[in-house]
Amino acid sequence: MEKKELMEKQNFCETAVQESLGFLENVEQEMISGEVVKDSIQMAWDPKENYATQHEPVEDFDPQKIQPFELIPDYLEPTSSLYPLVVKTPDSITCIEGWSMVQKARKEGQSVIRCRVHHLKMVSDIELSIRKTAIRMMPQGGEASYAEKARNVAKVYRMLESSKENLNMFAHGKAKGVINIYVPRDINIRNLLAKRFGKWRETITKYIEHADYLTDEAMQVLVQEKADKEFFEDFHEAKIELVNFLQKQGVSQKEIVSRVSAEIIKIWNVPKKRRRKEIRNLWVNLKPFKF
Repeated sequence: MEKKELMEKQNFCETAVQESLGFLENVEQEMISGEVVKDSIQMAWDPKENYATQHEPVEDFDPQKIQPFELIPDYLEPTSSLYPLVVKTPDSITCIEGWSMVQKARKEGQSVIRCRVHHLKMVSDIELSIRKTAIRMMPQGGEASYAEKARNVAKVYRMLESSKENLNMFAHGKAKGVINIYVPRDINIRNLLAKRFGKWRETITKYIEHADYLTDEAMQVLVQEKADKEFFEDFHEAKIELVNFLQKQGVSQKEIVSRVSAEIIKIWNVPKKRRRKEIRNLWVNLKPFKF
């Protein structure tokens, strides 16, 4: 497996902020300052941290009772989690992510350290090895299809592109410091998403391009049918030619999206062995489309 693919599979997901107000009881006091006023909460946060993770389900443990798991080496890149992740059984507490934080707590003589916890009735070295490896390879919510990744990344990109919010609001965690005031906004957005999603910028660009000029309805069909990366790549060059052709004909943006969406679904619906031939036919048979 290529180094690039390995790096892209490393997942630096952050846990979503819980909506329940009950989470405030467990959040460190220095993270927020707030007071309840007429059933609402007035919070004073650093603007750059407004969208950063504020809470994860946690428990407190004596750091001296937490053991490292060394059969799988620790990752070079520090964890993006707020707390170490431990696997707890009735007989043991084993750290599989964020061991450096446990070491720091021990060195500083802390009596407790807050951790995220996986509760198991029993565990083995193989199970611990699988879990420690999966942390940076398997997203917490499970795998997504290529079509879903392309659709969702493109949607986030367009939201940021049309937004007037300062991009630094979203540049926390792994993306901290990625925004450069001397480069165009669209490049900053791609750099930001690359860091937040643990991908190369070129991969983010490819997701955006593959979902471009497609209606939500067309993308939903491709998502449901689990259209793969190969199909999007095969169709991409023909799509560019089709868009250029229609633009030269003075066709509106809305009509171009409609035509491209119709073409991609038509080609997807033919047997797989015939798709590349149909894509080539699209190249050579481009002609004005009557609306």
